[in-house]
Amino acid sequence: MSELSEALGICADLLYYPEEEIKHEFARLFSLVGSTNKVDEILEGKSLSDLQSHYISMFDVKFGGVECVPYESWWSKKRLMGNEALNVEKFYERCGFRYNRDEFKMPPDHISIEIGFLSLLIEEKRFEEACKMVREHLGWVNKFYECVKDKSKIYGEILSILVNFLNKIKKGEVCLSES
Repeated sequence: MSELSEALGICADLLYYPEEEIKHEFARLFSLVGSTNKVDEILEGKSLSDLQSHYISMFDVKFGGVECVPYESWWSKKRLMGNEALNVEKFYERCGFRYNRDEFKMPPDHISIEIGFLSLLIEEKRFEEACKMVREHLGWVNKFYECVKDKSKIYGEILSILVNFLNKIKKGEVCLSES
């Protein structure tokens, strides 16, 4: 389970605004899933600035025109900061985690926050809550992936890996151990 938690944590980091260690994080993720040769292929010739610009054009809703919005509330009701954002924040609180908007600087239903929290739950072996997180708050990730996969090789690859992990969680050890 520690590899799963680590891989989810890396996915969460990679779905956040790119920082200096992005290439190292890609390499770590791909080594965990056995696809190390893809790192160079996907990131070839891209500077940090290129990756940041790509992230903004793909996901930053402040600039408008973003088709693939990285928020649960958008995929549920086509609006930001809807009930889904409040519900996931309440879920975090019920699990003993206080969501700090100043620290994260984004709504609680952003994909990187939700996946990071799932990683933490699995790391702490809180499988019942992890399964509940996947079932109640991460069903939208498949639609998000479908939106992204043909528009971005980088994020399509990350989300393909993430969707695979989420399906394994639902059908595998994590959710079966809660029964």
